[in-house]
Amino acid sequence: MAFCTVYGPSYFPAVILGAFLYDNTFTILDISSGLRHISVYGSAGFLLRRFINSNTLLISKRHVKIFLSISCLSTFLSSTIAGLIFQSYWTNSTFADILISFWIGDLAGVLLAGPTFLILFSWLRTRSLAEAGGWVPQLSGATALGVASIIVFAILAFCVDASLGTNGKAWFVVLFPVVSMVLRFGFGSAVAAIIVVNITAVLLFKTLGHAGDPAQLQVLLIMIDIAALLIGATISEQTATEQGLRISEQRHREVAAAVHASPIGTTIVDATDPDLPIVFANDAFCRMIGQDPDTVRHLPLLDLLVPGSHQHIHRVVDRLERSSCEVTVRGAQGSLIHDRLTLAPIPDSQPGLVSYLVLHEDVATTRNRERLEREREKLVALGQLAGGVAHEINNLLHPMINLAAEAEHLWGQDGQDARPHLRMIRSCGAKAAEIVRKVLGFARQGTGPRVALDFADAVLAAVDFNRRSLPPSLTIQTRLDAGGLILASPTEVSQVLTNLLLNASQATDGRGAIMVDLDRADAASASPAFRLSVTDNGSGMDEAVRARIFEPFFTTKPIGSGTGLGLSVVYGIVKDWGGTIDVQTAPGKGTCFTITVPETGPDK
Repeated sequence: MAFCTVYGPSYFPAVILGAFLYDNTFTILDISSGLRHISVYGSAGFLLRRFINSNTLLISKRHVKIFLSISCLSTFLSSTIAGLIFQSYWTNSTFADILISFWIGDLAGVLLAGPTFLILFSWLRTRSLAEAGGWVPQLSGATALGVASIIVFAILAFCVDASLGTNGKAWFVVLFPVVSMVLRFGFGSAVAAIIVVNITAVLLFKTLGHAGDPAQLQVLLIMIDIAALLIGATISEQTATEQGLRISEQRHREVAAAVHASPIGTTIVDATDPDLPIVFANDAFCRMIGQDPDTVRHLPLLDLLVPGSHQHIHRVVDRLERSSCEVTVRGAQGSLIHDRLTLAPIPDSQPGLVSYLVLHEDVATTRNRERLEREREKLVALGQLAGGVAHEINNLLHPMINLAAEAEHLWGQDGQDARPHLRMIRSCGAKAAEIVRKVLGFARQGTGPRVALDFADAVLAAVDFNRRSLPPSLTIQTRLDAGGLILASPTEVSQVLTNLLLNASQATDGRGAIMVDLDRADAASASPAFRLSVTDNGSGMDEAVRARIFEPFFTTKPIGSGTGLGLSVVYGIVKDWGGTIDVQTAPGKGTCFTITVPETGPDK
C-alpha cells in the first residue's frame, strides 16, 4: 500500500512479485491471500496517492484523515474477502469471527507500518525530507526520554494486567506518555510512539507469555494508534501554521520598514469610504506635507487635496482602475505642494473590501532634481570639450601674438601698412570670442534665444566644434545636401550634436566612423522639413535598450560614467523645435539617429 502510494503504478509488478513470494507455499489459500492483498491494498495505495496528491508524505491533517479512512475501508474489505475464502476451511469459526479477527490484525498492521513505510519510501525516492518538518520523527534527547517513558508505562501495564487480570484494560495508561509525547513533538513523534508501543507489546508477550486477551489488547492499541496519529497531525499542522504566521509577520515587518524607508511618499487609503481615509502613511509622505504620522493616520486624503481633482479620483476608485494624475496638496501652515499621484487598487480577500495604494511624488522636487542632473550632464560634456576648446583658442592666440609683434615692428615706418595685421588680429579675437560664447551658452542654465538659424551652418559649426574633443582615430564625415532656416538657438544645435557624436564615439570605442547627413525630409510631409541623421558603425543596441534610451536617468554605462540624461536632453530639445527623433539600430549593426525639424522663414 505504501509502495503504491509513493511510486505509483510503474512499480506495481514488483508489488505483485513480493506479495506472492513472501511466505507462499502456492496452495490455493496462499494464492487467494496474495490476490486479496494485491487487489485490495494495491488499489488502496493508488487511491491514497490520488487523494493526497502527493508522492512524498502525510504532511497535513487532511492527508492523515484520508489515510485512516482508506486504511479502515481497505482492511474491512480485505477481511470480508478473507471471511468468504476461509469460512469453508475453518469450520469452527463463524464468518463474523473470521472477519473481525482479520480486520483487527490487518488494521493494526496498516496503522503501524503504513506511516513508517511512507516515510521510508519517500526518503528512498527523494533522498530528502527537509520540507517535512515535524511530520517525520526527529532524533533528540527529549524524544528519547519520551520513548523511554512509553516503554516503562507499557511494562507497568503488562505487569498490572498479568497480576490483576484486567484483560488488557491496564494498557490504557500507555495513552498518557504517548499523548504527552505527541502533544509536544507532533505527527513525527506519533509515528515513533506507535512503533515503540506495538514492538514493546509484542516483545513482552513473546518473552513473558500471554497476559489477558491479545485481541482486546490489539483493539486498544488500534485506538491508541488512531488517537496518536490524529492528535499528532493536529499539532504538526498547528505548528506549521504558527511558523508560517511568524514568517509572514516578519516579512510584513520587513516590507513595512522598507516602505517607511522609501524616499517616495506612500499611503494606503480605504476605498470603501468616499473620503478615502488614510490607513497607512510612510515617513516620506509625512515629511512632504509637514505632518506627524499620528495626525496623518485616518485623515481623509480628499481633505488634503485642493478641490478640482476629487471627481477624477472618485471615478478611478469606483472603477477599480490604475491611474496617475497631478494634484495640489495642502501642507503644513497652508503651503501648497504640486503632487503627482499614482493610484493602484489592492483587492481584499473579502469581496467588496478594497484599499488603494497611492504613491506621492513632489513634482517640484523631481523636476529640480532632473534639472540639476541635466546641468551635470552639460558639465560632463563641457569637460570633454575642454581639450578641443583649449586647442582652438591656442591656434587663434598664436597668430594674434605674432601679428601684434609684427604690427608693432611696422608701426612708424614709412610706407608700411600694419592695418592688415590688425584686421587679422581682430578676426582671430572675434573667433575666440565666439568659441567662448558657445561654451558659456552651453554651460549656462538657459539655451539662449531662438532665432531663424541656417541649419546647415549650425550643424557644420557644431561638428567642427566637437571634432577636436573626440579621439583622432574616429572618422567624422559630413554630407550637407540641404540648406535653409530653422527656429532654434546655436547652443541647442551644438548640444544636440555634442550628445549624439559623443554617444557614437563611445559606441565605436573611438575607432569607428560617423556620418552626419543633412537633407530635406520626404515630399509627402505636411510642411517643409529637414532631416538630420547621425550614423555610426558601432556595436548597436538590442530592442530592450532601444525602447528606453530617451528615458531620463536610463544608462548602460558603468556607475559614475554617466547620468543617462544626454539623449533625454536631445529628445526634449527636438520636441521643443516641433520635430521628431527616431532610432534605427540592431546589435552589431550600428545605430542611426534621425531628427526631423520643420523649416521656418526669415521673419521668425
